Amino acid sequence: MTTEEFVKAFYSILLGLDGATTLGGVQELYDIFDENGNQLSG
Repeated sequence: MTTEEFVKAFYSILLGLDGATTLGGVQELYDIFDENGNQLSG
């Protein structure tokens, strides 16, 4: 894997986790909470 391919994959994963793009053709809803139970995203 070249550096350019790695960067593209890395940003695709970040965007997917942010909900801005799909990963593997499927966009999932998710909830992330901190250690105090506060919702961080979703």
